[in-house]
Amino acid sequence: MANASRHSPFPPERRLSIDRRRVNPLLADYRWAFRGRRRGPRREDESGWADIYDARLVLTMLAILMLSGLDAGLTLSLLESGVVWEANPIMRFLIEHDVRVFVNVKTVITAAGLLFMVVASQAKLLGRVRVRTVLHGVLGLYVILIGYELMLVRIVLADGGTF
Repeated sequence: MANASRHSPFPPERRLSIDRRRVNPLLADYRWAFRGRRRGPRREDESGWADIYDARLVLTMLAILMLSGLDAGLTLSLLESGVVWEANPIMRFLIEHDVRVFVNVKTVITAAGLLFMVVASQAKLLGRVRVRTVLHGVLGLYVILIGYELMLVRIVLADGGTF
């Protein structure tokens, strides 16, 4: 400012040109919505949050979600055939109350847990194991569970049962 007051505590403006930066207040920081910024922690010893997630991690999450749905369907079929009973008392109550409520609650709980695990995938659980590793372990456990349920289905069908 050329006509700065004499009593101003700030020195007069000495720049020769105007500020060329343009900031649209509505879109000032839109990058996080489309690309994000961080792919992981900045330092090796840091366990932090990421904005961009690996495609394998997202595929792992989707595979777990699909296996969870398959587990719900196989569980209901095996319960109907009388071969198994639901060990989880909350899920047993939901199945007895309404099957649709059971499927919806199971899906929401699984999806919420998976979403949290994906967001926290770079963090370390108990300071030792990355949540990403736990997520892969959950996928392995679901594969084992589905294999067990398919084995039970095979036994039911071999004994003349129907599905």
